[in-house]
Amino acid sequence: MRESAFYSDIITKPIESLYPFYVFDIDGTLVDVNFGYLKDLFNKIKSDVPKAKFPKNEFDFDSLIKQIWYEQNRHEIIMEKLEIEPSEFWEVFRKYDSPDERKKNLIVYEDASALLELKEKGLKIAVLSDSPTNITKLESKAIENYLGNFKFDCVLSVGYDSGRNRKPHFEGLEKCISLLGANDSVDHSILYTGNSPRADILQAHNYNEHVSNVLKLNSELLSILQVPAEVVALSAVVNMAVKPVDSALLIRPDSHYVMKDVADKTIYKNTEEAKNLKPDFIIPSLYALLP
Repeated sequence: MRESAFYSDIITKPIESLYPFYVFDIDGTLVDVNFGYLKDLFNKIKSDVPKAKFPKNEFDFDSLIKQIWYEQNRHEIIMEKLEIEPSEFWEVFRKYDSPDERKKNLIVYEDASALLELKEKGLKIAVLSDSPTNITKLESKAIENYLGNFKFDCVLSVGYDSGRNRKPHFEGLEKCISLLGANDSVDHSILYTGNSPRADILQAHNYNEHVSNVLKLNSELLSILQVPAEVVALSAVVNMAVKPVDSALLIRPDSHYVMKDVADKTIYKNTEEAKNLKPDFIIPSLYALLP
């Protein structure tokens, strides 16, 4: 594994082997957006929606932008801080966030080059984003151009315009795994990597719960129907193709969205629900994916 300045008690365990299939979140994981561009967008929202309770102090205004853009409960923040409906906020945001302007202000993280190394080893790589479809395509293309000789095996959006359930629902991850062909592979181990506990890690958790329910239902049906032993054996082979995913939570130590409780060497608040959502890995850089 490559050296990192941030391996500490917060990091769970090293990733010691490669996976045949990788699925990545995009925003905050592979790319970021120029803060000056975000601030300009927020100022336009402030002008178009005068009833929104934006801070007058510039420091507080900048802090609010980072909260809404980088933290996981952005809808709740909009309702609590701005006292407007999230749908009203995002409608104006999308009005000014044109693909051309987003492209000019997009930043691909340097450690996204880890994907190129994974690809060169013959591994399959997908991206799954809850950004609108056009933004997802734009950002994935920007990453491909940045990496050079690289192309994603699957690009999937679960944004508001996709008709799919958004994260943390498991629908997008299930579809992505199917499009990758992971269920048809002998070795179909999958690693999902994202920067949001509430969206990404919870999505992986929900997918694994779904897989568990499917396998349990299959077993119960076979028992009820009292099927022959050879059919049960065949079913076991089929069930092997339905496998839970491993998850990695990316926390960049030098980014705006580092969670407040990281300083206490914990990732989640001390609640029973959060304990159940712990990822398999916590990594400070995409380079940590390379054993």
